[in-house]
Amino acid sequence: MGIEAWRGTDSDPVTSHGFRQPILNQISRTRSFLHSAMDIPFHWHREMEILFVLRGSVQIVLEGQICHLETDDVMIINANVPHNSLSIAPDTLICGLHIDTAHYQSMGIAEFANRAYKCKSFLHDKSFQEKLRPVKAFMARILLDDRKNPNNSAIQFSMVIALCSYIAATFSFDARPSHSSGADRSGPLRIRRIMEAIGMGEDVASLTDLARKEGITLSHLSRLFKKQTGMHFRDYLQNTRLDHVAWDILHRKGPIADIMRERNIGNPAQFYHRFKDRFGCSPATFRRTIPLAPTGGLAILDIKDEAMGLLTRHLQDIAPGINQTVSPNPRFNQTHLDVVTFHQF
Repeated sequence: MGIEAWRGTDSDPVTSHGFRQPILNQISRTRSFLHSAMDIPFHWHREMEILFVLRGSVQIVLEGQICHLETDDVMIINANVPHNSLSIAPDTLICGLHIDTAHYQSMGIAEFANRAYKCKSFLHDKSFQEKLRPVKAFMARILLDDRKNPNNSAIQFSMVIALCSYIAATFSFDARPSHSSGADRSGPLRIRRIMEAIGMGEDVASLTDLARKEGITLSHLSRLFKKQTGMHFRDYLQNTRLDHVAWDILHRKGPIADIMRERNIGNPAQFYHRFKDRFGCSPATFRRTIPLAPTGGLAILDIKDEAMGLLTRHLQDIAPGINQTVSPNPRFNQTHLDVVTFHQF
């Protein structure tokens, strides 16, 4: 599969907003990723996402809930749920996995794609942390194999099956509503449409125009947007424009003033001030000093080596995880499982 940074649309792989489609391994139907401190804008995808904070802290907003994750926290983000990610600590390291839940449901994990699993470690006590040990172990083996044995798809596939089976057997869940109707105008879907339009660079004049287009009152749409994203519409729109300009500055030649004009920046002085607040420097300094690294933070080779060491310590919990997943008796033949479980390199 290959550990790599998030890939969004071809034209805007790091800062793209809205719907994203990760490139999945064709055998395991998953994609692992690893990144350092960075700001990932609101997006969603059809795949389940499992986040594991190896070091540092990160703030994530999903379904209107502001979540603060620290070192060793794990979160499951269910399919089609808009979310963002903002690293709080500069030394943050995060790994994760995207999983095609429909594929694993078709493989025999009953209702796997039709459930919204409840797994946010920071909301629970130590007993819940014990449940997460196998999740961390399976993820560690998957990511380590990406580094050491990227062509060993059979082992990768077996680890993902074990991980999905463990999730299905261990964590509580809600039934997922159907999202098949394109005409559905419920709150979350309405906000997703608006975010996608903004992310695609459509000229969104004001929230008033959007409310009129959606056929609802301005006050209702304003409250709905704040509830779903955790921020006011004006701030979201401004941050999206900042992200688009930052991407253009790094990937396009030509004067920054021309880029701002093409992005319909109306007040350059105010925009420069907000750009500096968001990125810590002026647009010109940003172009000169920010390396065009796929992670958006530390160089990928640097964080790979460090992350591999942090992941290795979790491998010892693979055996208990497989035992709980496949054995009809949790105490059955533990010694034998410790020997044959897939955790030897």
